[in-house]
Amino acid sequence: MRLENKDAAAKTTKEWRIVARVLDRIFFFCYIGTIVVSLFTIFPRDGGPQEHAMATSTTTAPPEVVPEDVDVEPVTESDLSYVFGDYSNIDYR
Repeated sequence: MRLENKDAAAKTTKEWRIVARVLDRIFFFCYIGTIVVSLFTIFPRDGGPQEHAMATSTTTAPPEVVPEDVDVEPVTESDLSYVFGDYSNIDYR
């Protein structure tokens, strides 16, 4: 009776090790697949000069619209102290 229980426990342990090995391989291949898809997504393959020429010839950027009557003044230190506050008189000791 005791030997039968030991054999049953060993058989169950062996079956669970097989299940663990199969799951480990499935997750490993899913991991590798995710890495490959991520690499192709982040670093797409350049199709060469023909594909680049087709892409640049079919797409045009809109012209820049810059109003001519806009007068832009440079930002001064007093403007920054107005926005962020003047902390020069604080003693941090």
